[in-house]
Amino acid sequence: MDDLLTISDLAGLLKVHRRTVERMVVAGELPAPLRIVGEPRWRRETWRAWLKTLDGKPMRKTRPPAASEVRDLRGLAALLRVHRRTIERWISRRLLPPCTRINGRRYWRVREVLEKFQSAATTENAAE
Repeated sequence: MDDLLTISDLAGLLKVHRRTVERMVVAGELPAPLRIVGEPRWRRETWRAWLKTLDGKPMRKTRPPAASEVRDLRGLAALLRVHRRTIERWISRRLLPPCTRINGRRYWRVREVLEKFQSAATTENAAE
């Protein structure tokens, strides 16, 4: 287990809060973690290889993505101005793009959600 890093380990290496690491994973700014008993873990070799790809350049972002980029269920409901149960119905009907799960919470990239709704609206308009 010594060759695996936890979220807290990465937060210490990046000098950010652990929630920031979770948000960066959801935003795709960090390599995808392995899931061991539901907990995200990273191999040290994967982490070192990823750091080498930066080649001394600073990371694009070292803070969490803007609130408009990634949302959880409640945040998505607030953004779209619908009840959270409506979002849950959309999930069951597969009307939303796939989400990313971190510590049991679901997160969606807002851009993907809006694109999916816009493409659905354009196909409905074309059918009429």
